[in-house]
Amino acid sequence: MKVNGNFASGELLVRGQKTPLAFEFNKEKGVWKLDLTAAFPAAQAAFQHLVKESGQPENEYLLSLVELSSGKEPVKEIWLPVQR
Repeated sequence: MKVNGNFASGELLVRGQKTPLAFEFNKEKGVWKLDLTAAFPAAQAAFQHLVKESGQPENEYLLSLVELSSGKEPVKEIWLPVQR
């Protein structure tokens, strides 16, 4: 773990083994908070890799993940914008 003022970063360990991934933290009002936005590029790269490995178009792969996690086939309205 490296700390520099109100910023910190630390390597992700899996079963005690180092990985190439790290997490970033920001201290706000005396409380350390995980910076999820720092993980977005790694998550995007991992998703793109999974899509490529699946051999499916990106949207089809995403819909299959939604179905796997929910147990239900997504309806066409999934693509409609959220109403506020």
